[in-house]
Amino acid sequence: MKRTLFFLLSMMVVSVTIVIASGSETASADGGSREAMLKQYGVASHVSGVTVTRGLSFAGFKGDVATAVRQATGFNQTVGFTTTAYTPTYCWTRDHWRGGKSSLGNLLWKFHHTIDYCFRSGKLVGTPVSWSWGEVLAPFWQYKGEVSSKQYWLSASSYYSFRQGEFGLCIKWLGCPQHVYPWISWYAYGDGSAYYRQGG
Repeated sequence: MKRTLFFLLSMMVVSVTIVIASGSETASADGGSREAMLKQYGVASHVSGVTVTRGLSFAGFKGDVATAVRQATGFNQTVGFTTTAYTPTYCWTRDHWRGGKSSLGNLLWKFHHTIDYCFRSGKLVGTPVSWSWGEVLAPFWQYKGEVSSKQYWLSASSYYSFRQGEFGLCIKWLGCPQHVYPWISWYAYGDGSAYYRQGG
């Protein structure tokens, strides 16, 4: 009787050990620890870049410049104005992006803020148009969209545009351990120059 009882107790201990071991293997198969996942996919630093995607000259052009921009580029330009003399008019599109990098050096996402503006004789012509968009470049990241935006004139020759987006790192077995809110502001001037600020 004692031997039978001892045997049954031994089998119970073995069963418990097997269940615990298999449970730990499942947790590992799900993707590893929080620290390992954040090291591989979490934001540790930022990078950025600027691209001038179009520069058009309308020197000596008289007519609807917005229509000319659409015809020349295929871009659905919403800036609208009409020149009244043969005055050189120029249009530029500038895109600035801010990106997040992991501690392993992988680029995870990019937030873009693009501004489209025209200028003539030291002044901006028409109202500049700006927009933002997000790129997801790594697993588990999601672009949640734009969360803040404001645009206004600083003067007849300067315009301000601010846009902020949201990205979330969401992993099934860890929830969403990281949210980031990159922002970029553009300042455009009537002499054609522009500069930006960034953060988040």
